Amino acid sequence: MSADGQIKGISIERRNKPKKKKQLSEKQKRILTVVESVLILTLSFSVVFLGINFYLDRKSEKKMDSIRTQVKESRLQFESIAIPEESKEKNRQKKEASDKKDDAAESAAKKHSTDEILPIYRKMHEENENFAGWLYVDGTNLEYPIMQGPDNKFYLSHDMDGAYDKYGMLILDENCNIDSDCPQLVIYGHNVNSGKLFGELLFYKEEAYCDYHPEICFDTLYGRGTYRVFAAFTTTVSEAQKDGKMFSSLEFSDKESYDGLVSWAKEKSLYERDFTPQYGDDILSLVTCEHSDEEGRFIVFAAKDEGDAGK
Repeated sequence: MSADGQIKGISIERRNKPKKKKQLSEKQKRILTVVESVLILTLSFSVVFLGINFYLDRKSEKKMDSIRTQVKESRLQFESIAIPEESKEKNRQKKEASDKKDDAAESAAKKHSTDEILPIYRKMHEENENFAGWLYVDGTNLEYPIMQGPDNKFYLSHDMDGAYDKYGMLILDENCNIDSDCPQLVIYGHNVNSGKLFGELLFYKEEAYCDYHPEICFDTLYGRGTYRVFAAFTTTVSEAQKDGKMFSSLEFSDKESYDGLVSWAKEKSLYERDFTPQYGDDILSLVTCEHSDEEGRFIVFAAKDEGDAGK
């Protein structure tokens, strides 16, 4: 074999010879152990966090299902009760007597007593005095109790019993007074990706959805109401305060201010509805976050018309 061949043979042998694994230093071993521990802890924490969230979500949903069942049973019972002719006559006489009172007494009579709370919701109000009513849209999952606390923040992160809940409840604006005439009722709620609370409200971005669900029902403690949707759109808090005079005042000083809000809402609406509320028709505004903007809000406006028996 030539010298050339010997050199080539040695080179091939060297290439085929297994390389020795590089030994980690003690310092590197310690670092690797720390990294592995951190990864295991992170994974464990994530699993526990997801488990707790799942448990809390299921607990919250079960509680809400129980409340819905209670209300449905009460509603069926209430609707099946016929009003005796004698009671109707007493109510007629009571109304006639009330009509004869002077303006001051008539104004004072606007405040409701606990005896006037609808039988459907009496038990819920006894259990929680902050319970203000029930919002629902027939044929959808949008069916929730409405809470009204001392401010607009508490029930955004607490459930009906006052326990912490990351989704909170639907809340009636603190400045709305269901105990007397309130021309505009504003209800807020979180936009939850799963569709809970006002996550389903965003379906009103599509006209077809509004065609199928043109009416929103909101019962206060003292009366049942049906409202027809007349506008749905995305805006910001700043824009709504400036142009639509919303979030700054829930009252209308005159017909001009009322018509101004209605015109603004209909101009902003994503689609046109064939219903325009008239001065004196109560307005219901449902508001949730719209995540395309930091101040983004999605609002659905609905109103009672003059022919609404619940007015």
